[in-house]
Amino acid sequence: MILLALSIERGGVMYFRKTTAADNKLEEFLGLIIHEGTHALESIVEASLDFKEQVLKFGNIHSKEKRAYFYQRQFQIEMGFKLDFRYLNEISKFVKNNYKKI
Repeated sequence: MILLALSIERGGVMYFRKTTAADNKLEEFLGLIIHEGTHALESIVEASLDFKEQVLKFGNIHSKEKRAYFYQRQFQIEMGFKLDFRYLNEISKFVKNNYKKI
Protein backbone atom coordinates (compact mmCIF):
# COMPACT_ATOMS: atom_id res chain seq x y z
CA MET A 1 0.00 0.00 0.00
CA ILE A 2 1.36 3.45 -0.92
CA LEU A 3 0.28 6.31 1.30
CA LEU A 4 0.02 9.74 -0.25
CA ALA A 5 0.91 12.13 2.53
CA LEU A 6 -1.42 15.06 2.93
CA SER A 7 0.95 16.65 5.40
CA ILE A 8 4.46 16.31 6.73
CA GLU A 9 6.68 17.87 9.40
CA ARG A 10 10.39 18.52 8.95
CA GLY A 11 12.58 20.34 11.42
CA GLY A 12 9.69 21.80 13.38
CA VAL A 13 7.94 23.15 10.26
CA MET A 14 4.60 21.71 9.12
CA TYR A 15 3.75 21.39 5.42
CA PHE A 16 0.32 20.67 3.97
CA ARG A 17 -0.61 19.88 0.38
CA LYS A 18 -2.39 22.78 -1.23
CA THR A 19 -5.42 20.60 -1.81
CA THR A 20 -5.59 19.25 1.75
CA ALA A 21 -8.01 21.82 3.13
CA ALA A 22 -10.10 22.00 -0.04
CA ASP A 23 -10.42 18.25 -0.60
CA ASN A 24 -11.02 17.27 3.00
CA LYS A 25 -13.47 18.35 5.61
CA LEU A 26 -12.26 20.98 8.03
CA GLU A 27 -12.28 18.43 10.85
CA GLU A 28 -9.86 16.20 8.91
CA PHE A 29 -7.56 19.15 8.26
CA LEU A 30 -7.59 20.11 11.94
CA GLY A 31 -6.70 16.51 12.82
CA LEU A 32 -3.69 16.75 10.51
CA ILE A 33 -2.61 19.94 12.26
CA ILE A 34 -2.70 18.13 15.62
CA HIS A 35 -0.79 15.15 14.21
CA GLU A 36 1.95 17.21 12.52
CA GLY A 37 2.00 19.64 15.44
CA THR A 38 2.95 16.76 17.71
CA HIS A 39 5.89 15.99 15.43
CA ALA A 40 6.85 19.68 15.24
CA LEU A 41 6.94 20.04 19.03
CA GLU A 42 9.08 16.94 19.31
CA SER A 43 11.45 18.20 16.58
CA ILE A 44 11.99 21.46 18.43
CA VAL A 45 13.03 19.56 21.56
CA GLU A 46 15.08 17.05 19.56
CA ALA A 47 17.17 19.83 18.05
CA SER A 48 18.91 20.26 21.40
CA LEU A 49 19.56 16.53 21.91
CA ASP A 50 22.04 14.09 20.42
CA PHE A 51 20.66 11.01 18.64
CA LYS A 52 20.87 8.72 21.68
CA GLU A 53 19.01 11.25 23.85
CA GLN A 54 16.38 11.68 21.12
CA VAL A 55 15.70 7.94 20.99
CA LEU A 56 15.57 7.69 24.79
CA LYS A 57 13.14 10.62 25.05
CA PHE A 58 10.88 10.01 22.03
CA GLY A 59 11.55 6.45 20.81
CA ASN A 60 11.72 5.27 17.21
CA ILE A 61 9.52 6.24 14.25
CA HIS A 62 6.82 3.81 15.38
CA SER A 63 6.66 5.41 18.82
CA LYS A 64 6.51 8.90 17.32
CA GLU A 65 3.76 8.03 14.84
CA LYS A 66 1.67 6.18 17.43
CA ARG A 67 1.94 9.18 19.75
CA ALA A 68 0.94 11.63 16.99
CA TYR A 69 -2.05 9.49 15.96
CA PHE A 70 -3.03 9.13 19.63
CA TYR A 71 -3.17 12.91 20.12
CA GLN A 72 -4.98 13.32 16.81
CA ARG A 73 -7.55 10.75 17.99
CA GLN A 74 -7.92 12.44 21.39
CA PHE A 75 -8.58 15.74 19.61
CA GLN A 76 -11.22 14.05 17.44
CA ILE A 77 -12.89 12.61 20.53
CA GLU A 78 -12.92 15.94 22.40
CA MET A 79 -14.33 17.78 19.38
CA GLY A 80 -16.90 15.10 18.60
CA PHE A 81 -15.37 14.47 15.16
CA LYS A 82 -15.39 11.21 13.23
CA LEU A 83 -12.56 8.98 14.44
CA ASP A 84 -9.85 7.80 12.07
CA PHE A 85 -9.20 4.95 14.51
CA ARG A 86 -12.01 3.61 16.64
CA TYR A 87 -9.69 1.61 18.92
CA LEU A 88 -6.14 2.34 20.06
CA ASN A 89 -4.86 -1.03 18.83
CA GLU A 90 -5.87 0.02 15.30
CA ILE A 91 -3.26 2.78 15.51
CA SER A 92 -0.53 0.27 16.38
CA LYS A 93 -1.51 -2.02 13.52
CA PHE A 94 -1.65 0.87 11.06
CA VAL A 95 1.77 2.19 12.07
CA LYS A 96 3.35 -1.27 11.98
CA ASN A 97 1.99 -1.88 8.46
CA ASN A 98 2.69 1.55 6.98
CA TYR A 99 5.91 2.89 8.51
CA LYS A 100 9.38 1.40 8.21
CA LYS A 101 11.00 0.95 11.58
CA ILE A 102 14.29 2.84 11.67
